[in-house]
Amino acid sequence: MNSTIKKSSQLFLSLQATRGIAALMVVLFHVSGIIGAEKYFDFPEIFIPYAFAGSGVNMFFVLSGFVIYSAHQHDFGRPEKFLAFLKKRIIRIYPIYWIIFFSVASIALIYPSFRHQAPSEMVVWIKSIFLLPQSQAVVGGTGAPVIEVAWTLQVEMIFYFIVGLFILGRRFAVIFIGLLFAAFLFKESFQWDYVHFLLAFIFQPHMVFLFGVGAFTGWISNVIQVDAKFGKFLVWLAGIIFGVVCFDWVFEVRWIDGEKTYIEGTAFAIFIFGASSLERAGNGIWLRPLYQKLGKSSYALYLVHYPLVVFLAKLMSKLGLPEFGIAGLIFALGIALIGSVLAGWVIHRYIEAPLTQFLRGGVLARQKN
Repeated sequence: MNSTIKKSSQLFLSLQATRGIAALMVVLFHVSGIIGAEKYFDFPEIFIPYAFAGSGVNMFFVLSGFVIYSAHQHDFGRPEKFLAFLKKRIIRIYPIYWIIFFSVASIALIYPSFRHQAPSEMVVWIKSIFLLPQSQAVVGGTGAPVIEVAWTLQVEMIFYFIVGLFILGRRFAVIFIGLLFAAFLFKESFQWDYVHFLLAFIFQPHMVFLFGVGAFTGWISNVIQVDAKFGKFLVWLAGIIFGVVCFDWVFEVRWIDGEKTYIEGTAFAIFIFGASSLERAGNGIWLRPLYQKLGKSSYALYLVHYPLVVFLAKLMSKLGLPEFGIAGLIFALGIALIGSVLAGWVIHRYIEAPLTQFLRGGVLARQKN
C-alpha cells in the first residue's frame, strides 16, 4: 500500500474530497434557486439542471455516519473517552458556526432588508445558537433561522448524541434508545408539544437510514477487504445508480416512484466503500490539492454560502444585472458560485483552521495531561 495514503480513524483523502464535492453540490442547488428566483433574475428554469444537487446533503449524512463510526468505534463501551469525544465534536461544530451565525445575525439586525432572517423570540435565539432542533411550523424556512442550512447540524448533533451514548456503554445506549423509541411510539401522551416534535425529529426514517447506512459501511469496511479492481467497480456502480437518480430529478421521468433518499443513500454508501477500498490499495481518487482544499474548507463553505448568495443576489439585482438577460444571469451565477467557494476557503484558512488548532492544542491537550 502507498505509504503516503493514510487510513484508519482519520478521514480518507478521497472522502475528504468527497465532502467538498457534496458541499459544492449544495452550493449549486442554492445558487441556482436563489439567483433564478422571481425577485432577483426571474428565471426559475435555471434551477432545473441543478435539481439533483440537493442530494449533496444526503451524501454529507452518509459520509458523517461512516467517518464518526470509523473514528470512534474503538471508544464504544469506554466511558472515559466520552469527554474527549464531546470536546472534539464541540470544537469541530460550534466555534466557526458561532462566528458566522453572529456575523450574519448582526447584519440581519442592522439592515432592514435582512431583518426577516433574525429571530424575534429569545427562545428561538437560544435554540439557534446551540443547534437545538426547531420545527419549521414554528420557525419559518428550514427550522434554522439566520443560517438556514444549519438544520442539518441539528440532525448531526442528534447523531453525535447517539454515538456518545454508545461510548458511555453499549448496553446503556441500547436501553436508552429503546426507551426513547417507546416514548416516540406513545408521544401523544406527553403534554409538551416540543417533546412530540423532538421525538419525531430524532426518529426521522430518512435520517436514521442515512446515518445508519454510513455507520454500517464503516463497520463492513473493517470486516470485508476488497482489491482495487473491485473497489473501482463499486465506485462506477455507485456513479451509475446516482446518475439514474439525477436524471430522474432533472427530467422528472418518474423512473423512481416514491422516495429517492434511500436509493441515493445506498449509492453513496457503495461509493464510500469503493473509494475507501481503492485508497487502502494505494489508488485513491480525487487526491489533487484542489480537491483536498475544497474538502478541508467544506464546512465553512457550507455555512457561509447561503447568506452570501442572498447578499450577492440582492446586490447584483440592484446593480441592474437582470436587465442583461441570460448573460447577466450566467454572470451572476458565476460570481455567486466563485464568491462562495473563495469565501469558504478564506474563512477556513484564516479563521477555522487556526482556531480549531488552537482549541485542540489547548482544551484537548490539558485533558490528556
